[in-house]
Amino acid sequence: MTYMYRAALYCDDCGEKIIADLRGTNREDTGDTDDFPQGCDPFSTESDTPHHCDGCDGFLGNELTSDGCDYVRDEIIEDFAAGRMDSVAITTWLPFYGRKQLGLPDLEDVEVACAEAHAELARHGVPRPHRRTARPRAGRARFAGSAPSSSRDAGGTVPTKFRKEGRPHDAHSS
Repeated sequence: MTYMYRAALYCDDCGEKIIADLRGTNREDTGDTDDFPQGCDPFSTESDTPHHCDGCDGFLGNELTSDGCDYVRDEIIEDFAAGRMDSVAITTWLPFYGRKQLGLPDLEDVEVACAEAHAELARHGVPRPHRRTARPRAGRARFAGSAPSSSRDAGGTVPTKFRKEGRPHDAHSS
């Protein structure tokens, strides 16, 4: 079971620990997630991102919207292209959601496509991009326009681009 408490999601173990701690202070279950953890079904609704426990960061295994599938697919491809085979996208999300649901080709095809794209960029003098390593915290959605950032080059400020899921993304990291 998954628990929701104060706008955060928790796995069974973490949720039960919070419940035990609250009961130790004689707090009663009012049925409100702001006051006491409430059980919820992660498969009852779809989300744009995979959910992880806010207590232990364990994967909660929720269903994804089509935008969520696009997001996970993009993360898997980016991590594979960057050689981050131990990323949460490859080690956790890919086995759970599966290539078929995500519309992913065989990883060998992705590797060939990435190598060709990097070679084409190199022919035009574009250095291989540096990729971020952190994944977004599930349950802490960022929306387009929030927390904008920019990157500077010799010519000044490069405008920020936003990905579909709304996380800042500068022009040099694609």
